[in-house]
Amino acid sequence: MRIVFCSRFFCSHPRVNLANHWGRLATVANAILILSFLCFMTQTATAQTIGQESKFAYDQSLDDSPSYAHMKANVGLPEGMTEQSLTAKLEPNLGKTPRHFGWFIYGGSNSRSLATMLIESSDAGSLPRLFVDANRDKQFDETEELPAVESKREGTAAWQTNLNAEFVKVANKVFSRQLQQVKFRWNEKDKRLTISSVGTMKGKATFGEKKVAAQYLDRNSNGSWFDKEDRFVVDVNQDGILDPMLERYPCKTLCRIGSQQFAIGGDPEGNSLSLVEVTGRGTIAGTIKLADGAEVVKLKATLASTTGIRVLIDTLDEAVTCPIGDYRVESVEIKLKAEKGFYDFRFASLNQDKPPVRILADQSSEIDLLGKLSLSATQAIIVDENGATLTISPMVGSESGLYLMLCRLGSTPDSTSENRMSVESTSMDGQIGLASSGFS
Repeated sequence: MRIVFCSRFFCSHPRVNLANHWGRLATVANAILILSFLCFMTQTATAQTIGQESKFAYDQSLDDSPSYAHMKANVGLPEGMTEQSLTAKLEPNLGKTPRHFGWFIYGGSNSRSLATMLIESSDAGSLPRLFVDANRDKQFDETEELPAVESKREGTAAWQTNLNAEFVKVANKVFSRQLQQVKFRWNEKDKRLTISSVGTMKGKATFGEKKVAAQYLDRNSNGSWFDKEDRFVVDVNQDGILDPMLERYPCKTLCRIGSQQFAIGGDPEGNSLSLVEVTGRGTIAGTIKLADGAEVVKLKATLASTTGIRVLIDTLDEAVTCPIGDYRVESVEIKLKAEKGFYDFRFASLNQDKPPVRILADQSSEIDLLGKLSLSATQAIIVDENGATLTISPMVGSESGLYLMLCRLGSTPDSTSENRMSVESTSMDGQIGLASSGFS
């Protein structure tokens, strides 16, 4: 018999061979994720998967604009990567010139880290070399060296390539990838690598009861299309022309167009956009019960209404104004400070069955962003000619219908290393196998 341990979303497949062992098997999963700072509680709201009424398409014709914010690479390497492991396939052909390692998150906040390596040239006047781990397998190969393109900015080198913006489709437990054109730039003076998006998402937006032309602009160049820094352009006057000066609006929950106020239903993947006239507003406050000594350093919780409106909660100290409607929790990212350091947790929605919280006009409501946390596991047994395989899938979930996607611990707010779940399978006779199941 073989046992396979598998996290709900990201699988690692250690196998434990059990010769001639069958019978009563008990599975014990021990989570060493430092979850004691999030106390058990109850909750009546979860997330909603928003339907896509009008599919948008990627348009590469728009070059990166100087007005866009070029996203700067994080210096060094993310957790789980080393210089030796990343360059194992390339040594010893890299030479002895200085190397600069960095990484980006391109796409959704739960996407996997994208590592980069820039090698300075040993010859004056020659361009540096850039490797990008485009397939995110934590190892560079020769095909991931990018060809240089002309740079019109003095003192810089540039590379342009296709890159997948990666999103976690939690409802389907798979990755969604949007192939987009990006440009990397290296500033020799500042020793700084940046990335900028090239192109836009175009399609038809729901504007009241009509369908009109629209597009998204990734202004902060992180691969996601509905951040507060991003913009959308919508053909308000319906003349068939998208005017980026007069018809451009910020990507936020509420937006005034002319004399009317609209609720904006945006999509981080850029697949849909809706503008619904606001007929009433209320307020909603997020709550999370914490243990004594824990302090919220950063919070980003997203609520989604059944009509596609998304509301961001970034503080527990005050309520936010939002259009009336029924809302569920879609995701929660929280950084806590406690005695041993800083803890990062990311939860995303999987369960759509919980009832929403209703926001009524001129009234205030509360929504518990997590609810009671619990550890569970599913198992499946497959018998073939080689014996039996037991697959165990552990998961940490909240009562609000969210599941833990990432857990990190670090000594400083910006320096974190990944924690993992330890899974132990035991029988009546003692321990059978031990394995780890990662969250990134």
